[in-house]
Amino acid sequence: MKSHPKSRDCLPVRSRLAGVSGPLVRLKAQGATILAAAAIALSLAATPKGGALASDPAASSGLWIGSVTVDAVGSFAGNRLDSPQPAGGDFSFRVILLVSPSAEAHLLDQVFVLTGGGRDPALYSEVDLLESAFDERQRADPEGIIESRRISTPAFAFEPSAQAMSGRLALGETAEVTLALGRDHPANPFAHRAHPQHDGVADGLVPEPGAGEEVYDIVRSIRFELESEPNDKDPALRGTYREVIEGLSAEPLAVAGRFALWRAFPIAALDQ
Repeated sequence: MKSHPKSRDCLPVRSRLAGVSGPLVRLKAQGATILAAAAIALSLAATPKGGALASDPAASSGLWIGSVTVDAVGSFAGNRLDSPQPAGGDFSFRVILLVSPSAEAHLLDQVFVLTGGGRDPALYSEVDLLESAFDERQRADPEGIIESRRISTPAFAFEPSAQAMSGRLALGETAEVTLALGRDHPANPFAHRAHPQHDGVADGLVPEPGAGEEVYDIVRSIRFELESEPNDKDPALRGTYREVIEGLSAEPLAVAGRFALWRAFPIAALDQ
């Protein structure tokens, strides 16, 4: 579990970030401090009038936070992928994307927002870089209030915390990424330390010689298809979410749904 020792206690606070005032409520989950940002309010203040984001890809750069709602599922029949069909219910999870001025995107499982010290807010994905920047600001402004807050999503877990996506998150285009959850990955759904049939140990005595006998490798192929950019009426990035999951069952599974993202910070730089 990733954590940052300088995170503050779990208290409701109000803060001014990137020149925008909005409620920031910090919640404690799984021993780590998580920031639930009011992304809609922030993006409303950060979105230019007149639909500038649709005509200028650089204007849509920054940190985008939102959700994916999966409501369709399908499977492979032989070598053919059946089109996902409406599911009996839906499932939603948080998603965090960092978009560059050229519409290149990174998928994040966590990001730290560093503020204070008389400097602009900065974004970090790795704890060691965050700690170095935190200490630097503290040395430059010993009397100032310097804070780091964490935004995370339980839907993803990977190293490093920012995964480059191929393609572009631009209107009519797609951004894709493949995530591998090996047998030793802590988020592998087949791995259970206390379960004798899913602990990767043969007969409770020696480790299994290879993956696939008790704990299977999982591969997630994820694609974001952008269909709508922010405008005067809707400040969100919206589109279709697709994912193919291999290793979870005998045949690969395909899921689909919708995503909506709101810009929390107009900052495209990470770990700088």
